[in-house]
Amino acid sequence: IRSRRQQVGEWVQRAEQVGEGAAAVVEAGKRLQESLTSIEEELIQPRVSAPLDMINFPTRLNAKLAALSSVVSSADAVPTRQSHEVFQDLSSRIDHQLARLQEVIDTDLAAFMQAIQEAGIPPVVSQTL
Repeated sequence: IRSRRQQVGEWVQRAEQVGEGAAAVVEAGKRLQESLTSIEEELIQPRVSAPLDMINFPTRLNAKLAALSSVVSSADAVPTRQSHEVFQDLSSRIDHQLARLQEVIDTDLAAFMQAIQEAGIPPVVSQTL
């Protein structure tokens, strides 16, 4: 997700340098970046860089699944019904985000790439000295 968002950002910068003919590319790129960020922020908490940050920012799906795994693996017995229910809930929410991601890749990213091609934005934009 981050790699795609970064690449889209680079194309948006190129489009901004090209000028008015690429306004549609800039707008589509910014919407695409917002979609990718939204999905990423549902799956993980990107603002956590230190253990104490988990107190300041809400826990996301990946951390919840990891915590559930820790709970289940610490018991000598089979996982409880509640653990199964939580797993099913987390799994369905993660699957929903992955489906959203695939839809964004299949539709929005494809449309963005088409807009780049139609705008004729070169892969390398040279600036005059």
